[in-house]
Amino acid sequence: MSTSPVIRVSFFIKNLVISTSRPFLDENNDVWGVASADIDVRRISQLLKDNILSPGSVMFILDDNEEVIAASNLERSVPTGNGGDAAGLTLKEMANSIYANVYQKHKNEKQDQFEFVNNEKTYVANFTRFTTSFYDSFGKKWTLVSLVPFNEMFSVFLQSQQDNFGIYIFAFILVLLRIIILSRKLSEPIEELTEEAIKIRRFQFDGEVKTDSKIKEVITLGQTMQTMKVSLKSFTKYMPRRLVMRLLEKNQDIQLGGESKKLTIMFTDVAGFTTVSEGMTPQALMTHISDYFEQLTQIIIQQNGTIDKYIGDAIMAFWGAPDEDALRSFHACRAALLCQYALETLNSNWRSQGKPVLNTRMGIHCGEVVVGNMGSSERMNYTLIGDSVNLSARLEGTNKFYGTKIIVSHSVYEEVKDDFLCRTLDIVAVKGKNKGVKIYELLGQRNAEDYLAVSAEQQDFVVAFDKAFEFYLKMNWERALSEFEKLLGSIPAYDESVKSYIERCQMYLKTPPEDDWDGVCHLTSK
Repeated sequence: MSTSPVIRVSFFIKNLVISTSRPFLDENNDVWGVASADIDVRRISQLLKDNILSPGSVMFILDDNEEVIAASNLERSVPTGNGGDAAGLTLKEMANSIYANVYQKHKNEKQDQFEFVNNEKTYVANFTRFTTSFYDSFGKKWTLVSLVPFNEMFSVFLQSQQDNFGIYIFAFILVLLRIIILSRKLSEPIEELTEEAIKIRRFQFDGEVKTDSKIKEVITLGQTMQTMKVSLKSFTKYMPRRLVMRLLEKNQDIQLGGESKKLTIMFTDVAGFTTVSEGMTPQALMTHISDYFEQLTQIIIQQNGTIDKYIGDAIMAFWGAPDEDALRSFHACRAALLCQYALETLNSNWRSQGKPVLNTRMGIHCGEVVVGNMGSSERMNYTLIGDSVNLSARLEGTNKFYGTKIIVSHSVYEEVKDDFLCRTLDIVAVKGKNKGVKIYELLGQRNAEDYLAVSAEQQDFVVAFDKAFEFYLKMNWERALSEFEKLLGSIPAYDESVKSYIERCQMYLKTPPEDDWDGVCHLTSK
């Protein structure tokens, strides 16, 4: 995409304008957006006029095609046919003029400042190129040219007939500084907008877009970018941030449809939330649950998770989309443990303030789902559908039958067993299913920080529990009962599940199951 300036007549303002644009590219050099502006030539010419160095001075801006972009006093010597506006003329069209001759001397001798005599009149010529960053940002090789009559620049010194070389140099430096400042007035606002556009592309939304410019079109462009920044920041509150970034990078419209992928899904739910909500005013409840969601959401996002939705007091999240995640189950399990740890601190603070505590149950499963944009042409949701989603939700509810907080499926266990300590819990067929799935309780992370690390007692408990469970599956009820009874009270937090197995063994001793018993526990409620 070309970024060279083009001079044309604007349909809206009926004047010559400089149309300039700047594409924004992603890492694959695909265009994802364009910043453009129409700058009224009269405004730049007026800026030159306001900064003219002396009554007889001439100032004009040339592009790399030797075409005049804007000028002041140039029309006094060169007829243009544009109502006195020199914009659009080329040095070729001004052949044999002082301007063409001065520019030719500049090119031949490669000098930026020199004296020049024309018609027995001495001028001081100066050529100032715009900054390199200005060219890098917008592709414009612009040069500010000034011609100042020598007698006007140094009239005071000539009248006093003083040949003070030091003052001459000082005055000349002042002129150069003024020219440099003028060029910066033109280029710096556009460079600032370029930096803001790069920040927006990187989803850096802090601060306001500010431009120090008197050019109306530049000011309008800055205001438009500020509106875009606020809009995108708000948009990311309703959709996964990484999904929005991907849409912008691809520069594609959102389409309905999905793809089949293997993801890790987590459901969370607050135990006894109905009772909690009945004892609070709606406003107090909203504040309470918002603090809760804030803690869990930040942890899930930090662990590369995508929040699908909030369902009352429940959260649905997943790993592996829209971005690939080879450690999807690892991140999901770590997020679950971190959430439980954070909730302990949150509950402690609430308890000290006389507020109700919230106890959360979690279910995690890894399996094939269809992920994509679901809904209608008017409203869509980036979400998942499939049996694996349902199983994850059912596992969350299964916690209440075992007195546990985090249950993971066998598919998750296979992916994380080397990194996390899990104890075999049961083989269950959740409500609505006949096929059983082996489930585990997630206890802690191996070789982790202190607050997630597993203790030696937990590791010993898992070994002993697995041994008892093996006797249970082999229908050796007496041995299984003996092993489970040894575990009772060793870690009180696990007693509820141990008691359930003691009761089962006692029941099967009295009434043995059929010979084809497969150990599956069929749950009849959610």
